[in-house]
Amino acid sequence: MTRGSFLKKRGGVIASNANPADKGYLVKYPDGYVSWCPKAVFERQGFPLEDGTKITRQDIRDFVKLGYNAVSTIKSRGGKPVTLVEREYPTGFTAFQTASCVDPKNYSQPIGTSICEDRLDSELWSHLGFMLQWANFGLSDVGAKYAKDDAAAAKKKAR
Repeated sequence: MTRGSFLKKRGGVIASNANPADKGYLVKYPDGYVSWCPKAVFERQGFPLEDGTKITRQDIRDFVKLGYNAVSTIKSRGGKPVTLVEREYPTGFTAFQTASCVDPKNYSQPIGTSICEDRLDSELWSHLGFMLQWANFGLSDVGAKYAKDDAAAAKKKAR
């Protein structure tokens, strides 16, 4: 949505220093407040999902592409080769995974890399799922709920 179409829809006036053709996003908040955010600002702060109700394998791939992967072979203290994958995400967060082998003659960096990347993808899926849950539903008072449940169970048990 352009700045101009947003302002026209909302009955606003375009400032003399603003370009009505600027692309951006309409943002609707849970309390009903509606605003417009420039495309560059929105995309730097957010991450578009394939389906806003879940994290998909494609979302994981797209997120990983925005970051950086480094693969290296290091040696364990016992001298065995170990694949080390360092992944830096677009948020600046860095995660590491390692994979080793039983017999150094069977060591394969591509296999180790695949194993490490699968583990990193799984961790990322969990983290992005956490963030999506938070974004869609906010913070709940779950701690208070469980405290009440625990108190009620303790009271019942004491009888």
